Amino acid sequence: MNASSEKGYPFRGYLFDYEGYHDGGIWLETDDQLENFIFLVAPAHMHRGLEVMVTDCWDFAVFHAKNGRVVWPSEEVIDEQPREE
Repeated sequence: MNASSEKGYPFRGYLFDYEGYHDGGIWLETDDQLENFIFLVAPAHMHRGLEVMVTDCWDFAVFHAKNGRVVWPSEEVIDEQPREE
């Protein structure tokens, strides 16, 4: 296993349409690409009430939003994470 796969890279970002389909997703291979997708692309899509998902290289969901709200990670999971100081 290489260092990038230990972090979950490459990630894959999915933007769903109004019928619940996506076009196969886009590769997110760097921290900048992942951050841009989560903080710039996803909110605009979510604002329209559409589904957004990011999966890691093992196809596990690491971010999921539906109906304009984040459903994964849950608030409980986020609260359990150690804070950087």
